[in-house]
Amino acid sequence: MLPAIQIPRLQAIRGKRAHNNGGLTKPCAQCGKPFALPPSRANSKQYCSQDCYSAAQSIGIKREYRRITVNGRRILEHRHVMETALGRQLLPREHVHHVNRDTLDNRLQNLAILDIREHGRMSSSHRGKR
Repeated sequence: MLPAIQIPRLQAIRGKRAHNNGGLTKPCAQCGKPFALPPSRANSKQYCSQDCYSAAQSIGIKREYRRITVNGRRILEHRHVMETALGRQLLPREHVHHVNRDTLDNRLQNLAILDIREHGRMSSSHRGKR
């Protein structure tokens, strides 16, 4: 329970704009809805909520791998193409790398077998590049 001296103060400020708002509004970069922000964040804040920020970060990042059904089992197409070319199953430590980084381009010329360490090193060196 609040002390009796604070209750009139709370009633006096209820419904008023926050002191650090400054009356600035900006449209959200994701949904376009205008939102209030403090002057100190006018150049850096772009999203109205965490949900809009998360939605904006996930756009275009999701990489899809084509899956196919072989003998009733769903498998990744690029692994199947490589296994067919080699005539054997890939070992768990063998990764199939897309040379041009297009995960939907499963031509044999675009695929290479790398071990897990090489693949991680190669992927991290290209992170953020198109």
